[in-house]
Amino acid sequence: MEEAKAVRATAAPAAIEDVVLRSPGDKGRAAGSTSLAAILDTLEKAGSIEDLHSLLQQDCVREIAVGAYAEAVARCCSYVSGLARPEEKVLCGWPVLSINEWGSQQPRTLVLSSHALYRVAFSHQKGAIDHYSRTSLGSLQAIERGRYAFKLLLTEPDGRENPISYFWSAYVKKNTKDNRYERVYYPIHPETLPVELALACILSAVDVANKLMVEKIGSYAYVSRLEIRDYVPNPNAVDELMDKVGPAIETGVQKVGEVVTKVFHGAQSAAHSAAAASASAAERAREQARSARR
Repeated sequence: MEEAKAVRATAAPAAIEDVVLRSPGDKGRAAGSTSLAAILDTLEKAGSIEDLHSLLQQDCVREIAVGAYAEAVARCCSYVSGLARPEEKVLCGWPVLSINEWGSQQPRTLVLSSHALYRVAFSHQKGAIDHYSRTSLGSLQAIERGRYAFKLLLTEPDGRENPISYFWSAYVKKNTKDNRYERVYYPIHPETLPVELALACILSAVDVANKLMVEKIGSYAYVSRLEIRDYVPNPNAVDELMDKVGPAIETGVQKVGEVVTKVFHGAQSAAHSAAAASASAAERAREQARSARR
């Protein structure tokens, strides 16, 4: 599979990162910005899963994925349809670059259904699904919307737990909300399609699907109503960490310094004693030599 090309934006820094992904070989197949914008105006008003499904099946939405990515989306949606529960309906899929809890970049396909959000790994070399994960729409806590990406915050773990994140939430930021369960996604989209529209399509679809689930079963089971908010960077995270662990580090350095000083002084005293003993022995030897000559 040809790798997606990352382009560094020249705009002022904001969002999660100033990176936009372009789909290779997508010329001539770009989604129509005007028609997609019109769909987005209607999307938030969808009153049923059937209405939402009908809107997301429009060509301008489906053509967000182009080339090899369109093939991956089609295969992944078909695969999820085979996994879906009897009343579960597959709505749409989008190609993304997923950043996992270890910071690794992974090409993935997000498949949205009426019940869940699936993250599917499709191998173009094998032409098959490698693996997938499923997160209930009721477990989506919040989406932090950036300029070129979004961060999905969950109420349950997704993937293996990063021990560094665990240490941070368990020992450094004890009195704050646990945000360990999160994923960052960059949508892969045609170069001629504004990234704002690609992001808006994904976020609106997920938000409406979550809202419909809450309205349907919220009175009978606990499900989280998704909150969409702008991402606010925290440049002082390192300073906050150093404020917590800095005193302990300084104490440790001080103790090490005291030990080194004691060792140095002890070695210095031993050297002086050895030098004095050597001088005394040499003087005795000279005295003996003079006595022998007499």
